[in-house]
Amino acid sequence: MINHNITKLIKKVFLPILFISGVLSQTKHEPFADEKFGKVYYIETISEAPVIDGVLDEAIWSSILPITDFVQE
Repeated sequence: MINHNITKLIKKVFLPILFISGVLSQTKHEPFADEKFGKVYYIETISEAPVIDGVLDEAIWSSILPITDFVQE
């Protein structure tokens, strides 16, 4: 009898809460949508990987457009 009551409680209370929380978590919410609006970044394909050493003397670094408008809040 106790198991039956627990099963009914789970079906009537916890499953709807679980379902609603899943639905609400799927809603589209972007906290920085205004800051991102209208920004376009161009990505180029390269044939070889650059050396990440802090020195920007390779030709690949001078041929790309830098991304400099980062915003931190």
